[in-house]
Amino acid sequence: VILQYAIDTLDSYQVGPGIVYTRFDITDSKQTRHCYIYEVDLTNPYNLVEESHSTTMGNTERMADAHVRLDAPGHRSIGSVNCNFWIVSTQDEGKYNNLTGVPCTGQVRNGKIGTNITNWNIGHGEVWLDRKQDIGYLMIDDQKKAHIDQYSWDAHLAIGDQAMPIYEVNRNRNNPGDNDLVMFNSDMGTKTTLTKAQIDARLGTDVPMIEVVVKLEQEWAINQHLFAEVVSINTNGGTKIEDGYAVFRGRGTGKTFLETAKVGDRVQFIIGMYESYLGTRPNIKHLSAGNCYVMNEGKLTIRNWNEDYNNKNYPRTGFGVSKDHNTLWLMVMEKPGMYTHEMASILRHFGAWEAAGADGGGSAQFNLGGQIINPTTEGVPRAVGNSIFLFSTAPDDSTVVEMRTRSTSLRLPKYAA
Repeated sequence: VILQYAIDTLDSYQVGPGIVYTRFDITDSKQTRHCYIYEVDLTNPYNLVEESHSTTMGNTERMADAHVRLDAPGHRSIGSVNCNFWIVSTQDEGKYNNLTGVPCTGQVRNGKIGTNITNWNIGHGEVWLDRKQDIGYLMIDDQKKAHIDQYSWDAHLAIGDQAMPIYEVNRNRNNPGDNDLVMFNSDMGTKTTLTKAQIDARLGTDVPMIEVVVKLEQEWAINQHLFAEVVSINTNGGTKIEDGYAVFRGRGTGKTFLETAKVGDRVQFIIGMYESYLGTRPNIKHLSAGNCYVMNEGKLTIRNWNEDYNNKNYPRTGFGVSKDHNTLWLMVMEKPGMYTHEMASILRHFGAWEAAGADGGGSAQFNLGGQIINPTTEGVPRAVGNSIFLFSTAPDDSTVVEMRTRSTSLRLPKYAA
């Protein structure tokens, strides 16, 4: 079935280097929907696209507050859209883990892992073009190329000639698994939450564990070998976390493995994220999850119709990437919203080759210059788990190189030809 839509462009102008903002209405035979979109030319050397989350995992943050916090000379905030779904209180495993606010699946900022990739929302996608269309991750690599794809996770820690998989990062807090080795960094906060005694009291049982603190020798990175020195070991939990450090917690076989480490030892670990079907391991600088991978190689995927969340009229946020990976689109549709197949079709109209949906409903928000300009379902902008931000890296100066009107208004007399 071919449906016809009328598009009315209300605003369209440059808001930053290589960044154009457009506001438009799209109307079919039943209703008019209101849309906002950023088109980002990633070949422009004076813009950046970055994932952003609250200063600590488990806290949500209003995008207007993040806009102010991240703005600095040479790093001027242009705008943003919301991104991941995050864990709400009713999903927090009996409230043992203090996970409320943590994104449901992976995120990376400036090469530093915030949370690992999980199996959240996996298993719905049938095979489509020889690939399952599950989660669509938006990734920016070290060449400033944008990709929308599916990613998987592997990681391990090596002590001497022994290695053990890292089960998760910044997630397993106050309810340690029987034989887990987990990792925390300063995105978690200032400490690994509760002490062992507090965890024992909370769970009503003895939970033997060990926490090993290491100091990194280099900056955080994905898919690269990281070396670190063991600086402290304790069995009391609640360990302090500082920037440039990681804390490994072990229980059961994880505890036995970590007990082989001694203060002063040099250890090695790797945080692995790879493209799920091709197995490639890019140099990931920023990564955030959408909901579903809704367009692959210019074709709509089955995920537009096989999940109830996508197959309803709903306020939405979505991402699109061009075939050459040099153009990124960030779009928000305000209430009453639209179906994901409509969202993907609009992104394809703009030129997208791949597309993914993100969190919607009351979370669907479009930040322009520090203001949420779309009316939200709750009337007041909601704090969110994380966002995709756009920045200008052009130097601050007072030299005027170009002047443009913010918008154009045309007035024609009645019955004008």
